Amino acid sequence: PNIGKGKITFSSDGRRFAYVALTKDNKCFVVLDGEEQKVYDDIKDGSLTFSPDGNRIAYIACFKNKHFVVLDGDEGDYFDDIRDNILVFSPDGRRLAYIATFGNACSVVVDGKIGKSFRTVAKESLTFSSDSKRFAYAALDGDACLAIIDGKEKRLFEGIGSGTPIFSPNSQQVAYVGKIKNKCYLVLNDELVKVHDDILKDSLVFSPDSSRIAYIALTKGKFFSKDKCYAVIDGENGKTYDEIKEGTLIFSPDSSKIAYVARIKDKYHVIIGEDEGHAYDNIVVTYERLKNSFRSNGFYFDEDNFLHYYVFKGKDLYLITEKIF
Repeated sequence: PNIGKGKITFSSDGRRFAYVALTKDNKCFVVLDGEEQKVYDDIKDGSLTFSPDGNRIAYIACFKNKHFVVLDGDEGDYFDDIRDNILVFSPDGRRLAYIATFGNACSVVVDGKIGKSFRTVAKESLTFSSDSKRFAYAALDGDACLAIIDGKEKRLFEGIGSGTPIFSPNSQQVAYVGKIKNKCYLVLNDELVKVHDDILKDSLVFSPDSSRIAYIALTKGKFFSKDKCYAVIDGENGKTYDEIKEGTLIFSPDSSKIAYVARIKDKYHVIIGEDEGHAYDNIVVTYERLKNSFRSNGFYFDEDNFLHYYVFKGKDLYLITEKIF
């Protein structure tokens, strides 16, 4: 056989690998740890997914124009399509979720059970709690948006914020952003907590101990003035800045401090509490999206509460390390 489209996929610990191979008549099959699996008409590119512990594998196969998930060799129900070839395992690897489409509707399938049919489901909203017991996502039902948490439909909104819902690290709390009439609401544990002109996408974050929550809100500019932004920490609005860099709002490991990168005119500052720190020409941050989460690189706390980031002074790049007390 020939190696098919896509690339070799490794488990997170590097112990296992899988890839798609082709037969002489262009049928497809997965080769898992060197062993050939069942042959199908097609296997969707990029769908090979190992569970976090590497013990399980899932992928999307096709037979006579129907799509289905193959989990540890067992075939699931047939559908018209499976959205964007996205398969999401729970942290413990025991549960699997994906979005199945049929006609003009779609449903979330979790634990092999087909959920309610919706107009569409936000593909990056599928999320499990850290203990793997809870599950949530955002969907469009007619013209209304809602969050579905543990199988229960919540309040109707005109939109649900990107990157939400999210669970707290202890799995006990859930938060998301709801949009109504050009306003954004923080919804925490089913309660409308606070309203803003807008809330920056993917900015909602719980502290490691789950006792605190923070995000970046925007105040809309008037009469052609630019929007301003500010951090909201534990429900309190922080100072307004020209910009707060996406993905930089982070808690220290002990949950006592929060830091982020803000711009004042043409200079960037690291904000820790109310301390605006030194002014830099730029603070370097790169980004990546992993399945249903958004993450920044180059601006982080280590386990000893040291904050690390890279800055430009003119054309020179420096690594800055600060001890947070």
